[in-house]
Amino acid sequence: MILEHDFITTRPEEDAFATIGRLLADLGFKEKRNSDGRDFVRGLKRASAARRPSDLPQTVRVEFDRGRVSLGIVLETHGAIKPAHREMLHTLAVVIENVVSRDVSPDIARRPWDLFEAIHKKRRGFLENVMLVILVLLLLVLLVVAIAVNLGGR
Repeated sequence: MILEHDFITTRPEEDAFATIGRLLADLGFKEKRNSDGRDFVRGLKRASAARRPSDLPQTVRVEFDRGRVSLGIVLETHGAIKPAHREMLHTLAVVIENVVSRDVSPDIARRPWDLFEAIHKKRRGFLENVMLVILVLLLLVLLVVAIAVNLGGR
């Protein structure tokens, strides 16, 4: 899934790149420099291993042209694109725009992102589900044994 987002800023190019870099680093991205822009990446290498939307492989490409900042945000998904994927990319783009273009404090601007993260918590993996089922079955067996011992002692 790809989201393209453009906005205008009055900041100089280096200041805009530095601000975006700090913000994305706070969100867990690592920078990769290219000749015609900058890429920031985060997430797992395989989309199938992700346990929440923000664990999916993501790339944010930033280009600057005379005050116009262009963002290209790529999200690799496993299976169908879900509304949460669209919401995540749009939220990320708006957070970046608010900090760079509207001079909103990064702590305030990232609140929608933090809310998204809180709503889309890490889901349990297969092994955790199996362990939970085994634990419940073990408790049921212990309960049945305790009842049988209690009834047999009368």
